[in-house]
Amino acid sequence: MWTALPCSVKTEDCHVSSCVEAAGFFGDLPVVSGAARADRTAAYELHDGPTGVLKNVPGKTFEGYTLFAPTVKCTTTYLINMRGDVVHTWESKYPPGLYARLLPNGNLLRAGSLPEQPVKIGGAGGIIEEIDWNGKVVWSYTMKSDNEIQHHCFDRMPNGNTLILGWERKTPAEAQAKGRKPGT
Repeated sequence: MWTALPCSVKTEDCHVSSCVEAAGFFGDLPVVSGAARADRTAAYELHDGPTGVLKNVPGKTFEGYTLFAPTVKCTTTYLINMRGDVVHTWESKYPPGLYARLLPNGNLLRAGSLPEQPVKIGGAGGIIEEIDWNGKVVWSYTMKSDNEIQHHCFDRMPNGNTLILGWERKTPAEAQAKGRKPGT
């Protein structure tokens, strides 16, 4: 039986419809490390059912936490443990830009997808936010114009700078001057 719990996920726009109580959560699936507890919460994806850890084979999985940001229009990023329990969530104003990283200081570095993008390519985002453990945006960078957009990958460098992969519009002549074969 699924019991909805209070959850900050926006159900009208989000692929993840609710946080649920996991009493009997796994049904016929193998129980993950340890028995399901009545106070356990997990992410539930509207179209596909429960998300997170559905099976854990000790010795064949890396110990630790898993960070994931469901795609489509969901604004929640989840940190789950080895049993699939939701350990922490972060909210954003933006749907996911298809990439997120947990920083050594515990903050989340997350790409967001801005509306009205200059090009329709998979992975286009437009904004990167650093969100602290308490949900406060402590840094953000927007890379979106008619001629460029942030493209899903990024990394926080050892010196504190953020390296961002971007897409930049070029004319055919500009692309050919850089080595592109005409007609491709």
